[in-house]
Amino acid sequence: MKTKKFNFIFCFIFIFFNVFCSCDNQSVLNQKSTKKEIKPITLPPVEAIVSYVYDGDSFKAKSHGVDIKVRLFGIDAPEKNQPYGKESLNNLIKLIKYKKVILEPIETDRYGRMIAKVYTVKKVDKKEVKTYINLEQLKSGLAWHYKRYAKNEKDLANAEKAAKNNKLGLWKQSNPVNPETYRHRK
Repeated sequence: MKTKKFNFIFCFIFIFFNVFCSCDNQSVLNQKSTKKEIKPITLPPVEAIVSYVYDGDSFKAKSHGVDIKVRLFGIDAPEKNQPYGKESLNNLIKLIKYKKVILEPIETDRYGRMIAKVYTVKKVDKKEVKTYINLEQLKSGLAWHYKRYAKNEKDLANAEKAAKNNKLGLWKQSNPVNPETYRHRK
């Protein structure tokens, strides 16, 4: 019961924080700035159920009746219309859709999404085993390590390197284009 109450309070604070930051960012935008700042947050993990997966690195989850838009921390998945975009989306669906996840918030982005480390938990031999979803997308070769935002995350860097070396997923291509470059070309 305490956990549910705590999670509800967390969701309320998160939503309030996003509304507050959106207003703050609007006033900043009106002062000749075209770029919203990413706001670091220090909030505890929250449990949620994934209701919709947008693409290979973002989804919507619900916690205590509150919808939360989430972007996976430290990775950048191909866009849907980019090579391996559908495969990345389908892999994330397989990993998390309609499942309980644990969100460890890192920050909010300029779109108001929670940037988070995302985990699933399952029981194996009466022990809870956590799976780090962000890492799983990289291990499968279905995302890039987003070094600009997660340069100190060695596990993410190592997973990308292993996928490249083993030519998994998008690394089968002779010259894959990272999503950031792809978005700027459009």
